[in-house]
Amino acid sequence: AIFADAEWFMISGITPAISRNAAEVAKVAMQAATDHGVKIACDMNYRSKLWQWDPGVSARELAIRTMRELMPMVDLFIGGREDAAAVLGVEPDEAKGEDMAREVVAMFPRVKQMAMTMRDGSAASQQTFGGMLYDAGAGRSWAVKPYVIPDIVDRLGAGDAFTAGLLYALTTPELSEPSQAIAF
Repeated sequence: AIFADAEWFMISGITPAISRNAAEVAKVAMQAATDHGVKIACDMNYRSKLWQWDPGVSARELAIRTMRELMPMVDLFIGGREDAAAVLGVEPDEAKGEDMAREVVAMFPRVKQMAMTMRDGSAASQQTFGGMLYDAGAGRSWAVKPYVIPDIVDRLGAGDAFTAGLLYALTTPELSEPSQAIAF
């Protein structure tokens, strides 16, 4: 019943990082969403300190093993360069975001879109924030000119707000075209 009118199921990489049980529940929920024709968005949110539930396995190896089981069910992957490098093995060196997105799509063919934030938080009270959306069907990406956000009180939640805005745009017909969705 939960998936009856749903278009998207959103999962964060933090959920499977919490415990073995949470990882198993995430997999079951993602499979149920898939079975009901619901698209899956995954915001990687790699946090190495959370991946501690399998003694003797490094945090990175546990994240790689777990997320690579879940990624074949993902339609929209949201993650930064560091997330893609740490968990998916995509090299972040100087590759453009579009090149990284193509690698992710090649590894996980169900991924039809990849989004990433582009930010510079070199000052505690100011941040430059932008984003990129790659669409596999179009074979290209769109980026927005980064915005300078002055007078930051706390950066917490900026990536979550990016994801929420993107999902809203993708589910709103007049905003769903990729260039419009990332601009929103």
